[in-house]
Amino acid sequence: IDECTIMNGGCDTHCTNSEGSYECSCSEGYALMPDLRTCADIDECEDTPDICDGGQCTNIPGEYRCLCYDGFMASMDMRTCI
Repeated sequence: IDECTIMNGGCDTHCTNSEGSYECSCSEGYALMPDLRTCADIDECEDTPDICDGGQCTNIPGEYRCLCYDGFMASMDMRTCI
């Protein structure tokens, strides 16, 4: 039986079928919760306070952006200040 074919196995995001079982996983930027089914956004700004050295970190669903201070410039992906 492929549990993933029925309501995605109860998984929020990704369901991977295996013999006699299945496993839920999350997209990048999200963490699997203790129920092993639901995903929650990772707040990179809270987890790593100095992630935007030279700027202010803003958490957005699944990722973050750096708003750089005067004298600094954001990288192309807006994840660092240079």
